Amino acid sequence: FDAMNFPDNHPARESMDTYWLESDRELKHIERLCLRPHLTGGSVRYLIENKPPVRFVYPGAVYRNESTDASHERAFFQYTTVLV
Repeated sequence: FDAMNFPDNHPARESMDTYWLESDRELKHIERLCLRPHLTGGSVRYLIENKPPVRFVYPGAVYRNESTDASHERAFFQYTTVLV
């Protein structure tokens, strides 16, 4: 979040909205797995590895631990567009 200039009080930083899973026996070096709540991490990795100017669209499934209603679902696809 720091790399993308998210303020400290931004809602995306809330860990309570994240799904954490216990690791299985095959992944002994990992205690917990996180289902990604947003695509920021992928954008940051791409920007670290590639120098501007860059343009990319980064699609992917995301999961948020929140109540569902007419405008919110726990699993959905998100698209991030970056033009730097």
